[in-house]
Amino acid sequence: MTRTFVCSSLAVLLSLGCTDSLGPKVMGHWTGPGIEFTSTFVTSELRLPCVETVRVVPGVRLGADRRIQFSGTLTNHWFSTPFTFSGEARGDTLRATLVTNTDRGPVSQDYVLTTDGEFGGWGCVQ
Repeated sequence: MTRTFVCSSLAVLLSLGCTDSLGPKVMGHWTGPGIEFTSTFVTSELRLPCVETVRVVPGVRLGADRRIQFSGTLTNHWFSTPFTFSGEARGDTLRATLVTNTDRGPVSQDYVLTTDGEFGGWGCVQ
């Protein structure tokens, strides 16, 4: 009887540790022309041409509606600007919008990233 209770209790604790009320963590690697998003259990990174790689707070979550969203700062030698990345994951595709806040107002760029896409990018003057 004690053995059954201990095993049942352990199974419940393990299952609770595998779920989260905020949704599952995003795990994967998506790329598209001029953008790359990689997320593992411990880190998430956004890569764009001409700016430093953005390391996002670990644990980017996928909502019940299959959407993700996070914010950060894009930085290079000449500027630093806040951004918001929001997207929807369906199958191997992540459709996303990156909104940067510039002194001229918000600038929006749409992207389609896939698990087998290519970053591409372009050269930058450093």
